[in-house]
Amino acid sequence: MTKIIAIMTGGALGALMRYLIGTLVISSNFPLSTLIVNMVGCLIIGILFPITSKFAISPEWHALMFIGFLGAFTTFSTFALETSKLLNNQQWLCAITNILVSNFAGITMVIIGFAISKLALLVIK
Repeated sequence: MTKIIAIMTGGALGALMRYLIGTLVISSNFPLSTLIVNMVGCLIIGILFPITSKFAISPEWHALMFIGFLGAFTTFSTFALETSKLLNNQQWLCAITNILVSNFAGITMVIIGFAISKLALLVIK
């Protein structure tokens, strides 16, 4: 039961953070707020995963961070919907840019996160 509460708590916090970032980003044809949220989420998971793998954390904290917070904070379904809308509106350049940037930058952010966690782990030793 505590794991479920942890997931719900993380999900609420992740959804709130996603909404707040969306309100701060200037609206345009390009789905910038979704891109920013997904890139930040990739960076966070890249930092947290190696650190939490090295140090024992409780299943509840793991569920809160990875399933709850990051699950609600980032969203592939919104990315897919917004890209589909761009394609339906024949905004080819925006659609292709969104696909390429989201995928390549997302992977890059995870790699950067790994590097940050590696440095952090060296400092902690």
